Order: sequence, then C-alpha cells, then structure tokens
Amino acid sequence: MEIPAVTTPTNRRYGWLIAGGLLWLLGFNLIGMALIVLYALSAAIRYSTQLTWVPLALLATFLFGASPLIIGLIGMELESFSTGITANESNSVFGVLPWLTIGTMAIAAPIAALIVAGGIVHALILRQNRRGLPKASPPEDVGLS
Repeated sequence: MEIPAVTTPTNRRYGWLIAGGLLWLLGFNLIGMALIVLYALSAAIRYSTQLTWVPLALLATFLFGASPLIIGLIGMELESFSTGITANESNSVFGVLPWLTIGTMAIAAPIAALIVAGGIVHALILRQNRRGLPKASPPEDVGLS
C-alpha cells in the first residue's frame, strides 16, 4: 500500500493546516495564523459557494453580540483622547456600556448555534445532491392532496 505524500494535490491543504498549527505552537503566531487561514480559504474555495451564508451570518451574529463591547472600548478611547482623563466605569457612560455584552452575547449564542446547525444540514443536503443519491420522498401514508 502506497502512502501519499503531503505534497500531493489532495493532501497539500492539510500540509498548510499542520504547518500552521506547529508554527502556532512554537510561538510564531502570526505566521501560524496565516497558514491556518490559508487552509480555511482553500477549503472554502473547494466547497460550494452556496454555503457562504454561514460565515457571513456568524460574523453578523458576533458583531451583534460584541457591539456593546466594541462601541464602549472605542468610545472610552475617544473620550480619553479628547479630555485627557482616563475613562473608566466611574466617569464615563462608555465605561459601563461593555457590561451590556452579557445580554447581547446571551442572545447571540443560541442564534449562532442555530446558524451552525443550519449550515451542517445544508452541507449534508449539498453533499447528497452531489453524489447523485435519490432525494427523500414524502412518506406514503401522508396525504398531500
């Protein structure tokens, strides 16, 4: 039995992932992250573009969940820059705003779980259609007329 090399076209993507993980563990975080992102991009290009709604929906959900934190931190920095006084929870409205992230993340987490579950189901349907498997027919005992 012949073992394929890492450099063969079918296994080259895993080489990016393995090298990125090893570099990440060795402390070369930026290079390791770049290789892991390169693996993710090659996998995204390989799979159907019909699943692009999953990462976009997850990004939108994350931005919704983290928006009080992002707005609060940016607001505190701008207020500190304009007044010269370090902004915190006691002297700035923006300092209290990140606490609202507890509520928005509690709303965003189940939504993200539903998005991932929907993406998995969609990927399985696409995989079934690509293989040419017969589509599931409705049960015979259910009257559709």
